[in-house]
Amino acid sequence: MFKNISLISLLLYGVFVFVDSKLIHAEENLINNDKLVFSASNAMASKIIIEESLNSFRKIIEAASAEKPIIIKDYKHSDWEMLNIGIPNHILTIEGTIRRQNYIIAKLKYELATEKRKSSSSNDDIISRLKEEYQKRKHEYSAYLKSIKFVD
Repeated sequence: MFKNISLISLLLYGVFVFVDSKLIHAEENLINNDKLVFSASNAMASKIIIEESLNSFRKIIEAASAEKPIIIKDYKHSDWEMLNIGIPNHILTIEGTIRRQNYIIAKLKYELATEKRKSSSSNDDIISRLKEEYQKRKHEYSAYLKSIKFVD
């Protein structure tokens, strides 16, 4: 049913992802869908849409400065829904992706250090510090997942 709809067009008014060919709204189960919602590809799609929106605003300002008539529908991503729903959701997607990546990096550093310890090529102070960093990033990311609310 939704297979022919592009991800970018779906992202215009909310955060949706495909899971096993089914369209899922991000908030249906954000904790279980975070890998899909906060992916690098979704963050890049959000970045592109924000850039296009900013470009439209630049054009609107230029037209207004030149005292030309402005018809909002002629400018990409300039409608009410995009300004009040789309852009805030895209910002949450980018922030969530960055937080998820920070968490994964900290986890991988810690896991690498524990593997090195097994081969006795790492000291306990480094492992302890990396474990603290990993736990901090995990806590920050979990708190973020619980605190965000996409606009609908």
